[in-house]
Amino acid sequence: MSNKFKVNWLDVILKKEFQNCLDLESLQEISLISKSAREKLKPTLFKCIGFSPNVFNFISMNSNSMFIEFFTSKLYSSANSNTFDNSKNYIIEDELRQINFALSGINTYTKSLHLYKVDKPGYYLFPVISNFVNLTTLSIEECYFKFSVYSKLGELLPNLVQVEFNDVIFAKLANDRTSRNNIIFPPGIKRLIFDECNMSTTKLTSDTCDFLLGDSFDYSTMSDFILPKVSIPSLIELIFYVYGNQSYNGIDAFLEVNPNLESLCIDCFTSGLLKSLTSLNSLELRGEISLNSNINLISLENLKFLAININANNSYETIKKMCLLCPNIEWLCFYLNSYSDFDDIEDIQNIENYHQFIEFFIVPIVSNLYSLKALRIVFSYLNDDIQESFPYEDLLNIIASDYLLEIRSDDDSYETISDSDSLEGINYEEIDETSSGAESLENIAEPRNQELTNSQETLDFTKFSQIEKLYLEIDSDEIYSISFEKYEYLNYLELTSITENINIEMFKEKFNSYSDWNFKFWERKIKGYKQASQL
Repeated sequence: MSNKFKVNWLDVILKKEFQNCLDLESLQEISLISKSAREKLKPTLFKCIGFSPNVFNFISMNSNSMFIEFFTSKLYSSANSNTFDNSKNYIIEDELRQINFALSGINTYTKSLHLYKVDKPGYYLFPVISNFVNLTTLSIEECYFKFSVYSKLGELLPNLVQVEFNDVIFAKLANDRTSRNNIIFPPGIKRLIFDECNMSTTKLTSDTCDFLLGDSFDYSTMSDFILPKVSIPSLIELIFYVYGNQSYNGIDAFLEVNPNLESLCIDCFTSGLLKSLTSLNSLELRGEISLNSNINLISLENLKFLAININANNSYETIKKMCLLCPNIEWLCFYLNSYSDFDDIEDIQNIENYHQFIEFFIVPIVSNLYSLKALRIVFSYLNDDIQESFPYEDLLNIIASDYLLEIRSDDDSYETISDSDSLEGINYEEIDETSSGAESLENIAEPRNQELTNSQETLDFTKFSQIEKLYLEIDSDEIYSISFEKYEYLNYLELTSITENINIEMFKEKFNSYSDWNFKFWERKIKGYKQASQL
């Protein structure tokens, strides 16, 4: 529409003639309805909120703001020449009161709070966080956090059920005598995450501006964060990744006093952890696996879900042995960056394509896991967090945790099977657990010493006779070469291209030729459902 036809509605509503035509009673009614609607929407609108450097603009720019000064200085790499002198006039308590006042109308509605990349100001922001009295989820990422607050988090925010610390520096004052094992967690907490956190004991200056805008923080006291030896009876899931030295991180002692944990995600795994994991349903391993071959290893009979990141830290025999220590798993996931990852694995090399990987790496493992129902193979480690790649609806059915289903169903970043338009053809009947179980490790055949060839033209998964759900993230060309005509038990297939968008028309022509399957196509993904009559 051209400018000459645009209407200046402000001029219109100010005209007397227009106002005389209005039904004031109707307007009042509409206004009341609008106000009521806004009130009813508040619990939804403000259920989840976040703080990051670019959202502190609700602090008046006309007033002295140490936070604004800090973020501006970082954004432009240097502060104004008068920044440090002017900051002497800043009072941190006044800024916190101003923030709390701006949030006073919404903080009772907020259930989830995310503090993201606020760096040093995060050290002072807990008086703001504590006003969100109904918080159930707290996520702190890339910032400083008071150790004194962390140590009493369960008293200060008792309603929390999920807590995440990601790349956080816990700043502990030199005169703080609180033991790292004297930590009070919320009484109902169910999910706890520590991802590459650090500790720092410091003689923090009492001058706030000197800490924020100067360089007074003593980095020489920095050390890896160590898990406290604290029993948390309500805890269901622990995610614990360590940055730097992993020789001692407290995981052994923590698991010893929390034997009822159901889900665990860690970097390094040792034989000594097995005795503390008898109740575990889900295990994800991102780093080195160390299994002592001189002792009888305990099997994880209750484990239903296992994910392993394949890299040079682990030999093929170690990976296979870890899988076979879990004879009743129903979900198995493998991740690797590229085939170059195999170059440094001592006992399985020269794998150059997907066919060889399936034939000589996957088959010897999967063929000895008799309860396995779902397999996921990812040939590109796209996510920092392994979990984000998993269809959680099926996983959560396995570990039977209503709580985890609740907190994840609110997050759109987790894609599940139910996101598709149709679920026809997926068999949700309970998996039969009456299988004969896996053979002992001694009876498992050694990897075959066959020469690896490129003779196969299609990816053949018929050797996975018991698999019902198959998830592959591979090159688009390899997706086209997949054949599953003789795959009797398969009822769900999800294929994702890691290289480029797929040729939808070409792929439709191929996959729609399977008369007993229904397929849905996206730019990089194909989902297939076996028709109910064929199950």
